[in-house]
Amino acid sequence: MAHELLALEIMLLMLKTPTEDSVEVCIAFLKECGAKLTEIAPRALDNVFSRLRNNFAEAQLDSRRTTISKHYCTKRVQNAEVRDEKAELEVKITAVQSKNSGLETQINRTMTFLDLNGWVYLAKTASWYKVIDQYMTFDQAVADCASRKVHLVSIHSQEEHDFVWKLANENDSGYFKNGDF
Repeated sequence: MAHELLALEIMLLMLKTPTEDSVEVCIAFLKECGAKLTEIAPRALDNVFSRLRNNFAEAQLDSRRTTISKHYCTKRVQNAEVRDEKAELEVKITAVQSKNSGLETQINRTMTFLDLNGWVYLAKTASWYKVIDQYMTFDQAVADCASRKVHLVSIHSQEEHDFVWKLANENDSGYFKNGDF
């Protein structure tokens, strides 16, 4: 942090009695240290930009240096606007994340109190499963599922496989349906 403050002090000294060369060196310092100085000493950096603006307002610089100074002053304003917009977006993101977390909590709480009538939810697959306790042929199972607007289990991952077998063992049945409520 000390070396950034040293750079700031050097720029202020160069602009105290500005020459074309000292302004050019100051601008070079701004290129190298400006972003970091914005983080650690924004008000002091405002003073540097204020002095630069005063120098080109008083026409103490040639046109090339004036153009460069104006460019960096403009960039400074634009960067400040971007930082403000970023801060606003971060606040909005935090609010949305908080709202999302609240909704997830509410959904989980609601699901706990629902009478699921034997249906169990696996979040990873976003699917609902139900164990049945009757033997059916495949064709009968397909017809039964169709009448209930559900599908026979089609396992796509090891996690889903483990979930289904655990569910079967808990219910002492090897027959499943899965689908939507």
